[in-house]
Amino acid sequence: MFWYGERGIINAVVAHLSTSGDFVGAVRNLLTATRWGNGNQPSWIEDLSDAHLIVEVGLADFGDPDLLIACRTGSGMIHLVFLEAKAQSYTDSMQQTSRLRAAKRGMEQDGFNSSINGQLTLKYRFANALSLWDGRAAAICESRSLFEAYRVQLNDSPKKSPGRSLAKSSIVTGIFGRLGLAGLPEENCHYVALTWDCESKAFFNSPDVPSDYLPVFLGAAGEERFSTMLDRIGWIGYRQLEDALGLSNATEYKAAFTTMLDSTEPPLSFYAEKRQGRWESFPNEIIELGEDLAIALGTARVQRLAGSYSMKDENNQTVGKIIPNKDSVFIGVREKYTPFSDARGWIDQAQVRRKRVQRVDFIGMDVKSVSEAARLINGIKTVIAVLPEPAEGVPEETDVS
Repeated sequence: MFWYGERGIINAVVAHLSTSGDFVGAVRNLLTATRWGNGNQPSWIEDLSDAHLIVEVGLADFGDPDLLIACRTGSGMIHLVFLEAKAQSYTDSMQQTSRLRAAKRGMEQDGFNSSINGQLTLKYRFANALSLWDGRAAAICESRSLFEAYRVQLNDSPKKSPGRSLAKSSIVTGIFGRLGLAGLPEENCHYVALTWDCESKAFFNSPDVPSDYLPVFLGAAGEERFSTMLDRIGWIGYRQLEDALGLSNATEYKAAFTTMLDSTEPPLSFYAEKRQGRWESFPNEIIELGEDLAIALGTARVQRLAGSYSMKDENNQTVGKIIPNKDSVFIGVREKYTPFSDARGWIDQAQVRRKRVQRVDFIGMDVKSVSEAARLINGIKTVIAVLPEPAEGVPEETDVS
């Protein structure tokens, strides 16, 4: 049997655990190998006496966790571990949670709920909903107050009001009821990210992960809780996973793993290269000025891609680009819309350059400071009047890395 991708990796891990001569001991090894946000291992792990694994159970509005581990200790205490896996680094999967004036924000972004921080956020919300479930109600529902906090702070859809829920009886009663998880306190839940990273780059204290790319854990009054929960927030890498479970010779696991990754962890140079081309390398003011440009262009939406911002009009044509480079930021507009020669007095024509992105030409400049960006964008804004209709059949780019 061969498995592919993140799902295949998790399936192979579960198959390996299930055939282990010491299943509980293997689960304990997995949790022990996990690095926890406060630097300490939860004390209950040593007292683990039983465990159940649930793979990619459908939680409806709360998403599908890659793996749930329901743990019971010798004293009868139950702990529930949500594990979300990515066959990429945390920074390559994360999405921004704060407000962008000219862009979609929070949960309105395409793919936010499948980003690593978006997935962990939804599992935290499910844990809060589970704590309210009495075991008899047909659905597991989050409170109106918690939903409202996420609607305000993370832009959750009003269509989900009065709250996200799970109502499939085969899962509600057949899994959570049968495992005795009704009313489980959220304080007994733990949230773990499995990512292709080095241990020194664990997401909760990595300088490459700004605070607005972390999972959003809120209280019912909207208060931030993530920083107070580090004892229950974990990270594990593929190297740690393989070492803990002895997966280096597990045929099915290795077959699934090699469909996605070439090594168990990236070299440190990977982070240096990534940081050179990520938004976090540059002042927020430059990004905000770029959003001013988007407004000036009459942009219908701004799409944040892995390596750029695309400013798109109502016809989904990209009219502007902001792209971080090694030591500068390229800010440009589609060549056919705004001739830079009309911006005399604002733009040094000697610095203007053409950048081709997926067969589309953009004219702009590389800026290294906020003042340069402001001068460039003000120059562009002075010559923008009414944008012509984009030509039919112009190819669109999908990403810039």
